[in-house]
Amino acid sequence: MSIEPKVIAAMAIQSDKYHCNKALRPWIEHWCNEKQKLSTPEDLGYMLLATYLFESSNLSNAIVRAAKQLKPNSVPSWREHEVLSFLPETLTGNVYVQTVQSDL
Repeated sequence: MSIEPKVIAAMAIQSDKYHCNKALRPWIEHWCNEKQKLSTPEDLGYMLLATYLFESSNLSNAIVRAAKQLKPNSVPSWREHEVLSFLPETLTGNVYVQTVQSDL
């Protein structure tokens, strides 16, 4: 069973808020795996947010995956997004730099 990236991000926000990551650890790695089907820039952003907030071991892989699939103009639009604006500037900046470099 696959859970939509938007739902995973919503769970990550609540888990972070209520300090539930330790209890959810067995499921987190399953939810944040690389086999998750991501078809839109928003889906990639949701998964980045989830892997970041869940403190998943897959965070670096998620950054690389997003950088390979995104266009550079996708990342700045996340700042205006209701949910994706929770992504820290350091993380979005890292993804943005990698998308620009992969476009060269």
